[in-house]
Amino acid sequence: GFAALRILLDPAALRPRLVAAVEQATGRKLSLGHVGLALSLRPTLALGDVALANAPGGSRAEMLTIRRAEVQFALLPLLSRRVEIARILLDRPDLLLETDAQGRGNWVFTPEAPANPVPGASPPTDRTATSTGGAPLQVSLGALRVRGGRVTWRQGEAAETIAIPLSLIHI
Repeated sequence: GFAALRILLDPAALRPRLVAAVEQATGRKLSLGHVGLALSLRPTLALGDVALANAPGGSRAEMLTIRRAEVQFALLPLLSRRVEIARILLDRPDLLLETDAQGRGNWVFTPEAPANPVPGASPPTDRTATSTGGAPLQVSLGALRVRGGRVTWRQGEAAETIAIPLSLIHI
């Protein structure tokens, strides 16, 4: 079973799928350095040098950079439509939250439209429910740990900036 999972979840094949999913959901470019996957009953996805593009016209190119991110989740709950994330570790995240001159926040994403929409098809309304009307996907988080980094707030025309350093946060 682990050999089959290893083939299906090859990090080299996982990278373009992750990038495409984030870019479609946010409408922003995502770049990833290292992508690794450690398989067990609680697999760990490790991402290095993560960068999510800022909104057009933002004060810097990236809204978010993370030196290293690890997400550990449980496999068995996935069979009953539950995503149990045991822990998320963020190493040196640098998050910029800013508004433009019109007051629009860079945290407002504009998802991409499907590349080839089917004529006459209605857009999906709830991505968490199954197509057969099943229960929505349930997500839980056990722990969040942040090492180093900062969150910066920059307000529109005034260019007022407040930076909050993050040393070690464990939730």
